[in-house]
Amino acid sequence: PNCPRLYGIFPDEVKCDVFWNCWNGEASRYQCSPGLAYDRESRVCMWADQVPECKLEEVADGFGCPAAGVVANSAGSFSRHAHPDDCRKYYICMEGTAREYGCPIGTVFKIGDADGTGNCEDPEDV
Repeated sequence: PNCPRLYGIFPDEVKCDVFWNCWNGEASRYQCSPGLAYDRESRVCMWADQVPECKLEEVADGFGCPAAGVVANSAGSFSRHAHPDDCRKYYICMEGTAREYGCPIGTVFKIGDADGTGNCEDPEDV
């Protein structure tokens, strides 16, 4: 069902961060990295907010960035926020758009102060 033709790369019809590589009618499933979605036009994974067919809330798991001016930090126009279910993931909000990131293996996201900062650290330090 995921291979409309014998050969080619095709988007998933349900999840915008999944695509299928079909070889001789055999489908192999691939998933874009967190925060990215498969773009049908360019046939690569891009930031989800740059892929028209993708609902940003789907990639960001419904996470919404704080309103402008709520988080004041020295980092500039972005803030970092913990993922509600996975301590290895976090969101970066840039100009109201949430992008999901992941910490390197063996680290977890440590929430900073109320200024929207945070970093990936050893679990013992969190």
